[in-house]
Amino acid sequence: MKSFKDSQGRFRTQSLFWEKNKVALRDEYPPIYTLKDEDYKDYKSARLIYLAQRDPTEYKAAIALFGSWAHWNHMLESCKWFVEHLEEWRSELEVLLRSEAIKGIVDDSESDSKSNVTSCKWLADKGWEKSDTRGRPSKKAVEKEAKIQGRIAEELDEDIARMEQVH
Repeated sequence: MKSFKDSQGRFRTQSLFWEKNKVALRDEYPPIYTLKDEDYKDYKSARLIYLAQRDPTEYKAAIALFGSWAHWNHMLESCKWFVEHLEEWRSELEVLLRSEAIKGIVDDSESDSKSNVTSCKWLADKGWEKSDTRGRPSKKAVEKEAKIQGRIAEELDEDIARMEQVH
């Protein structure tokens, strides 16, 4: 059974992760997760668990990883190292969700549904490139969006290549 608290009832933080858990504590507080991109040894990748939830509110990830929203917030407030990893996961989740949405629109555009005309128009107009903000975006926002668009383009190219192989 997973134990998310120590013997004094405090939320565990570093000891939950293989990379941060001190060897001397591993018997009393065995790590549960790894910060690696993939599962490692007997440790589940926190990144994979986070992404599998497909939840930008992060509530499902909080419950899946730490069993409570309170523990999640404690991690965000007290563990800078965790937040640094989480920022990367958030960025990847955004790209993943956009990619899946675009794939859904592509699938819809190829169907006989009533909305396929709208989907085709959105694709033709490169709807994923439009911004909802007004005014000039910040340099950071431009860089982030460029990264996201690059990842989306890569995933779309891969999807198109797979579709061409099937047909």
